[in-house]
Amino acid sequence: MKTLKFATRVILISLFASFQTHAQGIKYLANDTLTYIFKSDIFRFISGTAHVGVEIPFSNNRYSLYAALMGTYYTNNKSDYTRQLSGPGLELQFRDYLGKYSGPTKFPFYFGFQFMGRHIKEDRKYDSYYTYDYMTNQNNIIPGYTNSRSMNIYYGGIVLGYQEFIAQALSIDVYVGGGLRLTYYGGENSPTQFTKMGDFDYSGIMPKAGVVIGILQR
Repeated sequence: MKTLKFATRVILISLFASFQTHAQGIKYLANDTLTYIFKSDIFRFISGTAHVGVEIPFSNNRYSLYAALMGTYYTNNKSDYTRQLSGPGLELQFRDYLGKYSGPTKFPFYFGFQFMGRHIKEDRKYDSYYTYDYMTNQNNIIPGYTNSRSMNIYYGGIVLGYQEFIAQALSIDVYVGGGLRLTYYGGENSPTQFTKMGDFDYSGIMPKAGVVIGILQR
């Protein structure tokens, strides 16, 4: 957890320095220069994760850095317990807008490298319940309890995407890709095994896809 907090601080400082040094505009549209784009992956809210970030261009107008912070709070009621997941995360994408050099482009396709780190705490809350003791003819109360454990999730892969601009005010960023996801439970040195894709503690090859809504800032 301390490592993730330290990495988050370093990234935020680097973003500020990058903006001050390199944010000289990126010509996504003809006769229009953008300094950065605020973005949110609204579809992640369905899975209980807030995801907000910013894309900042470098001075050569071809490459950009997209960084996003994530916050997860997800609750799922099982038959005998309630499962709660919560924790922060950080995502980075280094993008290369294909075919785009010093001039503007009407078709902003990009190729990029994507990295992600998340620290998730899992709580399983079991409610109290009654049992009947036939020897004493009494009801006994079994008190409720909570089992907690944490996991660190790391992902690295590639993305291929496209941005569409609407009314020179909004952007829709659609991407697909894939990479390797590794999940470690607290205190363990090896990633999880025999987990299924779709499980939160999954480790293995992972496809990626997303739709991100952005607000253009000139």
